[in-house]
Amino acid sequence: MALLQAAIKAVIHKLIGDEALDELAPALGDWLADWLDSPIRQATEQLERRYKDRGIDPAQLDRLLDDAEARVKKHGLPWRSLTDDRLDPAIIAGRILDRDPPRSEDRALLTEMLSALYGSILSHHKAIQQANHAFRMKVLSQQAAILERLEAGPRQRSSLAAACAAAVLRPPERERPAPEQIAALLRAEADLVPLTGREHILGEILDWCVGDPHAASVRLFTGAGGTGKTRLFREVCRALPAEWTAGFLDVDHPVPETVWRALTETRPVLVVVDYADYHEGKPALETLLRFAEMTPAGAKPLRIALVTRGGGDWWTRFRRENVCAALDETEPVPPFQSPDDRITLFKKARAAFAQATGKPEPDTEPDLTAPHFGRPLFLLIQALLHVLGDTDSGGGRRGLLHRILARERQQIAKTLGDPDRMRAAVQLAALVTLAGGAADRRAAEAMAATTPLLRGLPAITINTILDMLRYRYPGEGGTPIWLAGVTPDLLGETLVAQEIENNAALLPTFAGFADPEQWTTGLRTLLHVVRDDAGFVSHLGALLEDHTPKVLAAIAANEQGTAGEALGHILAKALATLDPTLAQRLLDHIPLETVALREIAWEATRLGLERTRNSGLGDETVAAWLNDLGVRLSDLGRREEALEATREAVETLRRLAEPRPDAVLPALATALNNLGRVLSDLGRREEALEATREAVEIR
Repeated sequence: MALLQAAIKAVIHKLIGDEALDELAPALGDWLADWLDSPIRQATEQLERRYKDRGIDPAQLDRLLDDAEARVKKHGLPWRSLTDDRLDPAIIAGRILDRDPPRSEDRALLTEMLSALYGSILSHHKAIQQANHAFRMKVLSQQAAILERLEAGPRQRSSLAAACAAAVLRPPERERPAPEQIAALLRAEADLVPLTGREHILGEILDWCVGDPHAASVRLFTGAGGTGKTRLFREVCRALPAEWTAGFLDVDHPVPETVWRALTETRPVLVVVDYADYHEGKPALETLLRFAEMTPAGAKPLRIALVTRGGGDWWTRFRRENVCAALDETEPVPPFQSPDDRITLFKKARAAFAQATGKPEPDTEPDLTAPHFGRPLFLLIQALLHVLGDTDSGGGRRGLLHRILARERQQIAKTLGDPDRMRAAVQLAALVTLAGGAADRRAAEAMAATTPLLRGLPAITINTILDMLRYRYPGEGGTPIWLAGVTPDLLGETLVAQEIENNAALLPTFAGFADPEQWTTGLRTLLHVVRDDAGFVSHLGALLEDHTPKVLAAIAANEQGTAGEALGHILAKALATLDPTLAQRLLDHIPLETVALREIAWEATRLGLERTRNSGLGDETVAAWLNDLGVRLSDLGRREEALEATREAVETLRRLAEPRPDAVLPALATALNNLGRVLSDLGRREEALEATREAVEIR
């Protein structure tokens, strides 16, 4: 048996108590035994501290603790059941004691101890799953290194490559949603509707994969929400020649270079990084790009497709911060221009949805000339609504999203049998969507406990709602998610906007439990909503104004971590969407003790200046933003750029001061004072003195 298979088999058997690791441990080192025992050891140490104050005879306590720990090690963690929503530590403890009954006088205390041990272990469910990922990467790295030393043959290397692919890439497998799962019928993963109208761009991507002469190449593919990017790349993965390995990047954690090397040395590889801006700064993408940079000429082709809604500032910064010669160019995924493509896709979708729902296929054809029907998602929504009996094609894209969500609510109400329960369930679904999902049932229960419409409901009702949501929106992917948000994305974002409009308490609720990663996802979602609905900006402003200190504290605490860095850039863009007065007030709260926060302040100010110029708010407002930009650039040590911005502010204010000096001179004095500081920092003392003197004279 290959080493990796032996390792995984040994681990599983170790954790369920059927087989030891004696044969494997010498090959992989002491770290393996430490990793396997650490959750048990930590839980036992916590238990020992808890029982010392119970007045139990110390000798009896030591004996029972040793017995409990030995039983856990013998019978293992219930690994195969870690995602079971009915998993109960007391039930596990009872089953273990039934297999090997203790003395009758020990049973009660042993049951209590074993329940506490398993409760402690299972309370670290997310940490265990993350450790499992780290363990898989470690095993794969060791396997690659061992095969390299042994000069293994093609069969062993091919087996290793397959194991590596399974560990880091998600193949484009099909889902089969039930007829009542309205939103799921529209997901790219359902693949209910054949890819239509994308043959040209599909051919171009395949040509890039197969025909590009470079060993490694990275491209950015952009398109508005609902353009069908994910669906397109699922088809690309299937359409590549059989010798290719292709899939979606399915991990956030670091992937060792040896794993990427083992994956790519025998076969050409396409890695699709969907929602690439969500992966920005995450170790998996960073290590992949570093590996691409080192890929030698003549190696098997490595193609990395970064897929996101837009490039712009994000792509500019990404290229600046990721020095990788393989970074290539941007390819847009355009909307449908041809009326024939729209009609063809609509008809195929109508037939597919009729078959999936068991309903008759209507023969009516709506007007598909509106611009939003250039995005495939809206053609699919229109086709599904037709099959469900709603043949109206008016109301624009927002009307389509609202009508399909109304159908989703109807199905949820039908399942729960009560309109109030339906409203509570939908509110929780919006909260989970805003947070980017719930890692496990406990996390989902914690969100449910804070959801306004669920407060005070009986536990059995909450459990029923959670079970229903889990059925409709199950998690997937490399990062452990027990309950996902509502997708497709535009549908989830619309639901979030609707529920926040219905109950303003939802955003404070989110702010009450959100960690940095959830803040990142939530702010990104809210920014997408604001771009589609400018009127929603007041909700975003209220959230940031009420919780700015908490967000900034999260960024500062995670300055060296990926979540903090990603959150900082998103916060900057969020600030720039607000009214300039509110944005400036929030910027004043940003402390500058850390580089990350100084960069956030600079980026937000730059974006605010750009927005102010584009919106025609007047030269005086532009000058104020220029002056602030100079301050932010000076804080970052970018003094030449600071000088340019501050000088422009001074010149603008001097021009404005001529017709109305009383209104403008105070701002001019402030700008001159800042100009003096920048000139002094540059060592230009005489000019600095002159600017400062002028500021004093004005005052």
